Parts: sequence; C-alpha cells; structure tokens
Amino acid sequence: MSLQKSFRITIIIPTKNEEQTIYNCLLSIFNQSYKPYQVILVDGGSTDRTLDIARTFPVKILYENPPGSPANARNLGAFQATGDYILFVDADTKLDKDCLLQSLHYLEDPRIVGLSLNYIFDPKTSFEKKLARWRTARATVFKSYRHFPTLIKKKVFDIIRFDDTLGYGEDADFSKRLANYSKSNGLKIMKAENCLVYARLPECFLEFRKQAKWYGETISDYIKKNHQIEDILRFIDFVAFLFFPFILIYDFIGWLMLNDRHISDLFDFLMLNIVRGIFFCEGFIHRCLNSK
Repeated sequence: MSLQKSFRITIIIPTKNEEQTIYNCLLSIFNQSYKPYQVILVDGGSTDRTLDIARTFPVKILYENPPGSPANARNLGAFQATGDYILFVDADTKLDKDCLLQSLHYLEDPRIVGLSLNYIFDPKTSFEKKLARWRTARATVFKSYRHFPTLIKKKVFDIIRFDDTLGYGEDADFSKRLANYSKSNGLKIMKAENCLVYARLPECFLEFRKQAKWYGETISDYIKKNHQIEDILRFIDFVAFLFFPFILIYDFIGWLMLNDRHISDLFDFLMLNIVRGIFFCEGFIHRCLNSK
C-alpha cells in the first residue's frame, strides 16, 4: 500500500474484570502490521488479573474514579491520547492483523473524520453460535444493528465526546452527534469493510441475562435524550416478545435471508427474543422501582 503520509493512531481500551479476553485483545493490537502509536487502557476497578496481564504489554494504564462507565473511560483515555486518530477497542474483541493498515488509505482523505470498522462475530460456544446466527438474521432486517464509528479524528473528538451519563446507547448517541457535526461541516464518516474486528458475544445464558438486564436498567436515560422514531423502535424491539405474532414475522423474515438456514433456527430465534425481552423488562422494572 502506497501512502503519502503516516498517521499516529492511539488505541483506547476500557476494562473491568477482563482477564479472560484482554491478553488476546492486546496481542492482536501489538501484532498489527501497522503499529499503533499509543495504547491506553482505562480500568474501571478490576478485581481480577486484568491489570497484571495488561502490564506485560507496553500500555499506558489509567484508572477511573467510581462509579465508572464505558463512556467515561473512553473520554478519559481520549483526553490523554496524543495520536492524530483514536481507535476505541472493546477488551473482548480482536483486531485482524491488517486492520490498522487497511484503515490508512481512508485516512488520507482529510474530510474523513470517522471510520466504522467491519465487526465479525467470532463465536466459540454453542450458545454464542446460536446468538451469532440470530444477530446476523436480525441485521438483515433491522439496519439499527450497524456498528458505529470507532476510529475517530482526535481534533473532532475534542469537540464531540461520549455522554458519560448514558449506559445503553452511549455509542448511538455519540454517533448521531458526530454525524450531525460531519454533515454541518462538509465532513464524512465511512464504513471500512476491509478493516476487520472479531467480536465476542455473551458466551452463556448468565452473560446474556446480565447484558439484557443492563440494557433495561439504562435505556430510559437514552430515550429521554433521544426520542426520534428510530429511538422509540429500539425500546419496542426489546419488548417485542409481548407482541407474539410480530416476533414470528420479524424473525421469520430474517431467517429467510440466511444462506444456510435450518428449521431449528426459528425456534432458537424465538426463544432468544423472548428470553432477552424478559431480562430487559426485569432490568427496566428494577430501575423504575429504585428511581422513586
């Protein structure tokens, strides 16, 4: 790849008790064919071996004051970043070896202020595989399952930051504001299909419950701030299990769009939708009762 200039990319990783995944995440970062300029890990109070593992790599470690959040960790890391661009990486993901290299030809266009990378599910357990098929099927129907820009020009991030009052939807909220800023200033956000990131899903039922419950506990703050039609549909999607015929039609369409579909997938999709909805409502009700 012929480049007219090089770019300094700072990678920021929020962590909290990530000992199972942080080694492979950092290994994929430091094995990049185009090396990152700086790697910052922002820890939210890990009580496991996360930090011990991280210290075996040349990373800068920052510490959040409680209570922490992914949004606050990203902002804290970005404040300390000295690169031209910032790449936000989750601790349970892995970068393809040429991920940063492939991003460079996009960055040569000065109008590009954000890149949305291509996230690919990397399931290991049988539960993850079912969840990956469900998410893949839903993505063909609901475009809201797109991934948001994670490689951002530092100068722009100094203007638009994550809202650290949000839990669920902090990335969607950031993406909206970034898109509005870009449109107003004649700038661009691009989807980088050849910049691959291998993403992890909840690997067991308990992780799935924890994630869905957290969505329910924190979504109200997002809806209060973002209440356009697409935002209301996010909430409706979580409680769609209350409208049984809608689930059947919705998941059936997604199933039809799969290349290697099986009848058993329909049962899996239905069960995942219902169970996620129940756990979401558990979290939502818990938040309502405790906010009085």
